[in-house]
Amino acid sequence: MNRPSAALAVLVLAALPVLAQAPAAPPAAPPVGAPAAPAAPPPNPEKPLPPKAPKKTPELLEAGKKSYDVNCLPCHGEKGDGNGPVGQALVPKPRDFSKDPFKQGNKPEQVFLSITTGVKDTPMVGYAQLSEQERWALTYHVLEMVPKGKGSKDKGKGASPATPATPATPATPPAQ
Repeated sequence: MNRPSAALAVLVLAALPVLAQAPAAPPAAPPVGAPAAPAAPPPNPEKPLPPKAPKKTPELLEAGKKSYDVNCLPCHGEKGDGNGPVGQALVPKPRDFSKDPFKQGNKPEQVFLSITTGVKDTPMVGYAQLSEQERWALTYHVLEMVPKGKGSKDKGKGASPATPATPATPATPPAQ
């Protein structure tokens, strides 16, 4: 290699790190007359979208029970009745999973968000510091504590509709 070629090679090699840091070219504009790509809706901090729910497995339910015993039992109690040692002093009292409706809906994604962000105007704090997997485990464990057919009665929150009341049958007076 002659001297001018060697000098050029050294110059190119020396410039590579600088060229690698150069900003990328702006994206090409769509052709004239082509429909513009729809803009993504801005994120709503009040209602963040949950990640995709993992499949409910016995292992996930067991992990949820272990996490519940550490993170939820003090307020919600061993049976989920809201009578934990800390829960007895809270106002409003923690939710009783056997009879109280979920305030933010009873679908797994809604319960996951309640666990993640907490519930406004209640002592229920968010547990975003727990891993996503642990929050899903808690979600499924909590939903297992709800008697079948129960949950949120708030149709606007995506829950199952309330069961219609049946008319009371009048009592027959005893024969005299």
